Amino acid sequence: MPTLENSTFLDLTSYGTTTATTVEAAFQVTGTPAVSDVNVAFILPRANDPTALLTSNWATRQTTLEQLKDNGTLWSTYGATTSDYNNAYSILSSHGTIIGNASGSDGYVTSQESRTIWVKLTAPQFETLFSTKPYQAGDLYYWNGNLSVPSGLNVAGLWFDTAPWFGTPPAVSDLSNGARAVLHDGPQSIGNYMSTNSGTFAGDMAQHFYDFPLAGKNVATSTVGLIEPGIGDAMPGASPTFQVALNAFRHAAGISTPATTIWSAMRAARASAKATTSSGRSMSASSPPPRQAARSGSIPARASPCPRMPTISPPSRRPSGTR
Repeated sequence: MPTLENSTFLDLTSYGTTTATTVEAAFQVTGTPAVSDVNVAFILPRANDPTALLTSNWATRQTTLEQLKDNGTLWSTYGATTSDYNNAYSILSSHGTIIGNASGSDGYVTSQESRTIWVKLTAPQFETLFSTKPYQAGDLYYWNGNLSVPSGLNVAGLWFDTAPWFGTPPAVSDLSNGARAVLHDGPQSIGNYMSTNSGTFAGDMAQHFYDFPLAGKNVATSTVGLIEPGIGDAMPGASPTFQVALNAFRHAAGISTPATTIWSAMRAARASAKATTSSGRSMSASSPPPRQAARSGSIPARASPCPRMPTISPPSRRPSGTR
């Protein structure tokens, strides 16, 4: 069985942050053989290398992607090959239970387009598939040494859906070699030292500091929503509301139209759905769909979550942060 380089648990979670050489020493735990199941994503190689596309300028990337989309060849170009996908599906289905589908109806996207196959593994199946025994210490689900995979399984990356949902915090060691910095009382940077707000808006910053190509041009663009997970439209007090504060900011920036906040809209919809109608019938909101960061066709980021582990977080299980 071929060994996957840089596939230790410490490569995945703590590369460059600890001098410890074992999981037990790094996380200061004493594990026992795992008994829980684990869902693992196997990410397959792309049918074609996207380097040329990703290193091209913005206009070229957008034009190329639009052309591929219009031709219906975007994901046959940058998804997995049919042979790789079918071969991996056959091998993995003999070692565990395939979960997910192309629509992500159960929260997991398994498809040729996303290059991802999700597999539920019992502890014995994990050991058989990866040729290493899994261990647990509380929520920490780990293994020792590199992982191996069956011959013929062409894998570009792995991801383990374990608690917590945002990933295992890295183990850390003091890597300063005794270096110290003496911080004096007072501001530590120019930004902290400014006595007044410059009053510069985001659009001005984009134009003056980043040469944004659309600055000052009346160009229709797609709606963009930015949501900070765990925060949404939370405010420190009851007044002003997020909507009022956002509209006040837009007005000061010269934008007279109000903005629609997704979180507020969702809350209003839920409240309305739970309300009782005038005829006395009770209405209840339906359950929200599984959280997905993007459609199953989204191109994963170029860089892995860890510099060494050959893993890519597939778009099917990241907490929603964008629309």
